[in-house]
Amino acid sequence: MEKNHLARKIIAGIFYSGGILFALFIGFIIFKGNSIFSASDLIFSAICVCMPIVIAAFILIPTMSGIDERLKTARISILIMFAFYIIILANALFYNGMRHFAAVDAIGAARYFKWSINLIPFKTIGKYIRAFISDSINKSIIIENLLGNILIFAPMGVLLPCIFQSLHKFKEFLITMLTILISVEIVQLFTRSGICDIDDVILNLLGAVLFYGLWSTRSVQKVLMKIYVLKNA
Repeated sequence: MEKNHLARKIIAGIFYSGGILFALFIGFIIFKGNSIFSASDLIFSAICVCMPIVIAAFILIPTMSGIDERLKTARISILIMFAFYIIILANALFYNGMRHFAAVDAIGAARYFKWSINLIPFKTIGKYIRAFISDSINKSIIIENLLGNILIFAPMGVLLPCIFQSLHKFKEFLITMLTILISVEIVQLFTRSGICDIDDVILNLLGAVLFYGLWSTRSVQKVLMKIYVLKNA
């Protein structure tokens, strides 16, 4: 039994190391300023980091006898994935604006603010849908913009309630997500990283709520309790 546990710990250590090394590699690329991550890049990078960590946790947790130790290990794994997600998310959302922010003059900033705010719900979404139907814009661009905005904040629907017990209730989760998304739009506007668009908030929130709905299903809750991500009620 001890040899089996030792082998499991070694294998888990290899998977943990692989996930963390890939995360460090991505971090190096970001801070060196060589890349801007799109929504698809974010998803691919998250899979490459999260999968080894999830596998490592599955292998390692059964070797632990105490419930508290198992819960702590699962929580650390979730926090590692969340930290990596936030780093990549910040790069995808703000990198371009922060890189050029210092070069903006007063006139350019005034023009940017004038044309970079949309507070009319579904105006941008409707424009993309009409363009998709009329085939006036490359459909892959439309899909990436609409689907990308839905998916980019979707992990929040699982990660936030797993980390913060206070966000298990939908009302608290919804208020928190709205606060985060509106803050992101404002920061993007002032750093010239993108426009302040209510439709972005709608799509981002839709993705987060859909994943929260998945997280709150009984079957997913049972799995999360079984792997000690959540405490048994």
